[in-house]
Formats: sequence, C-alpha cells, structure tokens
Amino acid sequence: MIPCAQSVEVERADISQVRCIRGEDVRSSHPRFLSDESKMEGSSDLVFLPEGEAEVVAVIDHVCSTGRTVRVSGNRTGLVGGAVPDGDTVLSFERMKRLIGIGCDGERFFARVQSGISLEEMDSILLRGDVASLGDITPGATARMLSAGKRYHYPIDPTERSGSIGGNVAANASGARTFKYGPTRDWVRRLRVVLANGEVIDLVRGEHPIEEGGFVINTSNGRIEGAVPTYRHFERAVKNAAGIFASPEMDLLDLFIGSEGILGVMTEIDLFLVERTAQMANIMFFPTNEDAFRFVRALRGSDVSPEFIEYIDGNGLDLLRGIQEREPSVIDMPPIPRAGACIFFDLHYDHMLERRFATIGRLAEDCHSSLDESWSAHEEREIARFKRFRHAVPQAVYDYISERKRDHPHIHKLGTDMSVPDEHLEEMMAFYIGELEASGIEYVIFGHIGNNHPHVELLLHDMEEFARGKALYETFARKAVSLGGSSSAEHGIGRLKRPLLELMYDESDVEQMRAVKRALDPRSLLNPGNMFTMGVRE
Repeated sequence: MIPCAQSVEVERADISQVRCIRGEDVRSSHPRFLSDESKMEGSSDLVFLPEGEAEVVAVIDHVCSTGRTVRVSGNRTGLVGGAVPDGDTVLSFERMKRLIGIGCDGERFFARVQSGISLEEMDSILLRGDVASLGDITPGATARMLSAGKRYHYPIDPTERSGSIGGNVAANASGARTFKYGPTRDWVRRLRVVLANGEVIDLVRGEHPIEEGGFVINTSNGRIEGAVPTYRHFERAVKNAAGIFASPEMDLLDLFIGSEGILGVMTEIDLFLVERTAQMANIMFFPTNEDAFRFVRALRGSDVSPEFIEYIDGNGLDLLRGIQEREPSVIDMPPIPRAGACIFFDLHYDHMLERRFATIGRLAEDCHSSLDESWSAHEEREIARFKRFRHAVPQAVYDYISERKRDHPHIHKLGTDMSVPDEHLEEMMAFYIGELEASGIEYVIFGHIGNNHPHVELLLHDMEEFARGKALYETFARKAVSLGGSSSAEHGIGRLKRPLLELMYDESDVEQMRAVKRALDPRSLLNPGNMFTMGVRE
C-alpha cells in the first residue's frame, strides 16, 4: 500500500491585491528579474511579488487560468539560468523573508522560514541569539533554546550566502562544509509546497516515505499518482545536483528537494540547526599539486575531522599575489608564499586541538610542508579575513570576465562543476591540467577538494577561446562521468546545462524524470525548460 499525502485547506488571496510589475516597467525599471548570476538574459512582462502563501496560491491560480507559465525567482544567485524567464510570469519571493519561528523535533532544534529569506539573513538572526521575539513552532522551543546558553546555526554554507533558502533547497545546494555535514537535503525537516494545480501539501520528513516505488497525493481536484525513477544515480558516491532525486530510502519531500522548481513552489521550509562551535581556520602551503593532493587524502583518512577541505592551485595563488601587490587592502593577508598549491581547513577549537595539530604536523611533513609553512587564526575577525581570502579567487575570476564582456558581450564565465569518487581525484586533476596546458587557455583551479569537486575556471580572452573552452567543458564532463562522477555536483542543470544531464542519464532515464513532471505538472506550467524540455512549447 503506497502512503498517501493529502492536500490541505488554504486561504486564497484576491489576485488583484497581489503586488505586481507590468509591461515595459519590468525591463526599464526592474531588470533584476530578467537575469541571474549566469548572466543569461530573459524576458517577462509580468512580475508578482507575494507576501505570503495565500498570495502565492493566487498567482498559481492566475497562471493556471490564463495558460501562462511561471518562473520562480528567489535572489537569483544561481549560475545555470534557472531563474531567467523566457516570456514567463515571474513569481518573486523577495517579499517573503520571515524567520517564522523555532521548533524542537526530539533533541534537535529547527528554524521555520519563508522561502525568500537568505542564508545570511537567517543565520544573522540565529547567531545574534535574537530568538526571543520569534514564534514557537513547538511549545517552549525558543525558551529552551535560550536556556541552553548556546548559539545555533544552519551548517550548510554555499559560497553565495545571499542566496535564498528556497533557491538553496530547490538546487539541493552545498558548499565547503558539505564535506562534513552533507548537502541541503540532509537538513530539511519539512516543506510546504504549492502544486501546479494550486493545491498545497505539507510534508514532514518521515510521514510520507516512498514505498513500492510510487507516490500518491489526494487533492480536492483528484488523485495525483506517480512513480519514482528507477535509475541508479544515487549509487554514485559523489556530490551530485543533476536530475530528479531517486533512492530506495527517500521521503516524498525528497522528490522536491533538488528538483529546480519544476515540481512545485515551496513557501515554507523547516531546517535543522546545530550548535555553533568555536573554530580555528588554517591555510597550509605545498610545493606541488601532488603534495597537496596527498595531504588531502591523508587528512580525509585521519581522525582530525575538519569542517571542510578547500584548495587553490598555483595559478590561483599567482592571481591573488598579483592583486596583493597592486592593491594590498583587497588581499589583507601576509605576503603569499611562492607555492604550487594551498589547502584550507577549519578545525573545532576545543581541548583536542593540540592533538589534532600534532597529527596535522606529521601529515604535512610527509607531504613536503610543515606547520611553519601555514597560517592559522581563531578570532572571529581573523577567521572572516581567511574566508575572504579563500573567496577572493572566484571573485577575481568574476571581475576578469566582467571586464572581458566589455569587448566581447557574449562571453560569460565558464567554470566546471564536476565531481568524482575519492579514488579518482588524482586522475581527474591530472586530466584537467593536461588538457588545459595543451589548450593554451589560462585557468585557475580552486574549491571543494574534500569532495573531489574543485572548480576549473577558464580565463577567456575572446570568443575563439570561449568556443574552445566550451568544448573543453564537455570533455571534462565526459571524463568525470566515465569515472563514476557527476557532471553537475552543486549548481544544478537549469537551462544552460541541459546537455550535461544527458551525459549522466540515458533517454529512458530522462523520460522517467519527465513522467514525474507530467504527474505533478501536466501542463508544464512551473519553470519550463529547467533541467530538461517537455515538448514543442519549450
């Protein structure tokens, strides 16, 4: 017997009362709704800005009645064009930014938020301990949190902290601390979702397990039935954000997490929290890439338990060194050593720290480095400085590409998002570097090496290099998939990377994804063209 979810009774607002922007005003006065960080540009003549779920339902009802499609827009920090409208009605969540309250589920605290709040905004409230004024989702939860005398936070940390929580869940976002804490999916307790027919479902983890490979949702308009895909990408032991999630042990809410908004519109989200502990930030320099990779493997296999393991190659260090020499205030750090690579890692600052550093010292010496060739900091101000240094490479790449767009308007950032299993890290890195050196294209490599997921960023000079870079990108993706990896480890597919989905899944797999879409959104109203296309209209 397949468990059934039941739609819930909801208030429906008057669509005429929902704030909106119409016609040419969208492009002339509010062009932010027509693009995202991919720098892909789109079109729309109607943007709704609801303030609550009743108004979201009114917008979906309106879309259904007019036959238009809808593009959900959070803070538009995505890199794959998923929030860029193609003549769609835009449904913006920028006025739905409340942290609604705090709850307890057993011994775990959780925060309930509206989808439009950013990660930065939510954590700012939590880290200030400013929870007394928040509502109790479960009786006495805020008082219990205050009496614990601790600070709590949401541990998943995508690089762009201004991204909306709804967008993070829609993309199953991850980041550096995914190494220790896993992706967004592992921290979602509950979702409240508006379906394409305007009905609302309220899904709490554990209450609607997928059984017998299918799902059933009873609504006032009839019964929705569907089958969970049977492809086995969940067996890939890698970070993966490509395709609709499927696993033998999953909950109905897992279907919506990482689905890039094509199955439903999330209005409220419960996220589990953890105690915020003191950290020590560290940067260790190595003479060669090979030394750095050996250190990563040794660190992963030790009992040190870092929060994350991040990487910058020698080209990235050269880039930062040049900025530091020209503008010392931008790279506010000691002089950067001449090195082939560096590794970043944060450690829990507690009574075990001395023991952890003894281990790290031994590992470093085995990899031709030492504690003397490292930087460390434990004060909040200094940790923030280390984090800015770590993020300075992607910012420098972004600034470089923005500069090149002045002469070549059609050029855009071209950076990889592939991951491979642990045993293939060195092989994939050697493949990257060999192909890049042969191409003659300038590059930097940085990122989440703890998950075998560094980003290769191409420093493109002109459109001829851009064309060669796109071909390189596909070559890299094919190699990663051949090693059991993912063609999109954290940024999703969106509209820009649909060909990469087909590198990981055959046509029958993609058709299973389409079948889920047809079951939940038979008219393809929600975010058409994200992840895959459904037919002629797209």
